[in-house]
Amino acid sequence: MAAEHSLMSETIPRRSGTGPETIPRYASYPTPASFHCGVGAERRDAWIASLPAGARVAIYLHIPFCKRICWFCHSRTQAVRRTDVVERYLDALVGEMARVARVLPSGVTIERVAWGGGSPTSLSPGQIRRLARESAALLPLGAVREFLAEVDPATAVHAAYEALAGVGLTAAAIGVQDLGPEVQAAIGRWQPASAVENAVAVLRAVGVEAIRVEQVYGLPKQTEASVARTAAFVASLGPERVAVTDYIHVPRIARRQQMIRVELLPGRPARQAQFAAAARVLVEAGYVQVGIDHFARPGSRLDLAARTDGVRRGFLGYEPRGEAALIGFGAGAISRLPQGFVANAGGTEDYCRQVAREGAAVVRGVALGLEDRVRARAIDLLLAGCDLDLGAIGTEFGDFATVLRSGCADAAAEYPGRVRFENGCLGLAPGDPELPRLVARFLDGRKAATGVGHKRG
Repeated sequence: MAAEHSLMSETIPRRSGTGPETIPRYASYPTPASFHCGVGAERRDAWIASLPAGARVAIYLHIPFCKRICWFCHSRTQAVRRTDVVERYLDALVGEMARVARVLPSGVTIERVAWGGGSPTSLSPGQIRRLARESAALLPLGAVREFLAEVDPATAVHAAYEALAGVGLTAAAIGVQDLGPEVQAAIGRWQPASAVENAVAVLRAVGVEAIRVEQVYGLPKQTEASVARTAAFVASLGPERVAVTDYIHVPRIARRQQMIRVELLPGRPARQAQFAAAARVLVEAGYVQVGIDHFARPGSRLDLAARTDGVRRGFLGYEPRGEAALIGFGAGAISRLPQGFVANAGGTEDYCRQVAREGAAVVRGVALGLEDRVRARAIDLLLAGCDLDLGAIGTEFGDFATVLRSGCADAAAEYPGRVRFENGCLGLAPGDPELPRLVARFLDGRKAATGVGHKRG
């Protein structure tokens, strides 16, 4: 799955009628393009140590291993070839958790745990149990309400599902890109519908009821009809949420994507139509749209969060508001703390060496100033599918809200009919998940760092 924890997922080359353009994904603000080596492990430790008692925290463990390598994937992953490499990596994860455990204040509540990748189901049952056991020995996991892991339905074995359920798994995330064999051949991922159905059945049989699906559009050879067929299949599985996300083509960074024939990628109008087709099918099946590209089953955790405290866009999709921090462990993992962001070394060997030497692998980060917080709040609202009310921002931040006004006016001028700015309120036309990111560029005070200018989408 294309979880947004990765540094490489922050910019997306787009194909449109006016040529390529680069759009930051804004899973964070400032984006990782603004991270620098002046923020390291000691600063991260101090930020964690200052979390208040009672703070709600989520943790993310990155498992960068797969039993197969798919061409379309942009995440930091590698094939599982040697058990000792995986064991050394698990040693490093435990070492990094031990350092965080020493500074984590008592009274902090860890409510969410996510294992992503790669694929945690590439681990052996013994490795799954070891990682869960040693995590629980180091971190206060007694109050965890949600434990999510990504699974690969085409390669996972029954014993892996049983091991995950045995250590408390409550939710599983499955990537379903497209059911069409021609699309699967073009992206190097064989995954018949029967494999997905079997994975869902096994997960439910071992007690994991909360199933999440990520469907991808904008893939080579994909059509509006194939996207709609896949969405209908996904809805028939009855998952609690569906993320309909766009393919990210970054072959200079994810070299496996050089196998993707760029001339087969759909342009922006076709991608918009594909998203609309999936959204239409899911809504007709009873799902409720949350944010710009997620769909929730009524009464599910995501639906309830959206209707109560609200949701925010994070590195792993939408997450509930109110969490003080997301602490990431593993190669390439990013942590979100009240004072700023930090990122770990991306390569597994670099990560393991640094943790063995220092107990941490933080290589970059950024501290938040007041203007960053204002802009982050505004972009967060756009990515959550909300209107931006400068009056409300002013109530929260005072006069600093005025830094947003010119960007709002420029965005409305750039996208007439799709963006309106009236009486201090910025509103976007629904139905286009790329539009909030396009508009967010106008509110980005660090465009020089991201290398992104104002380009028409």
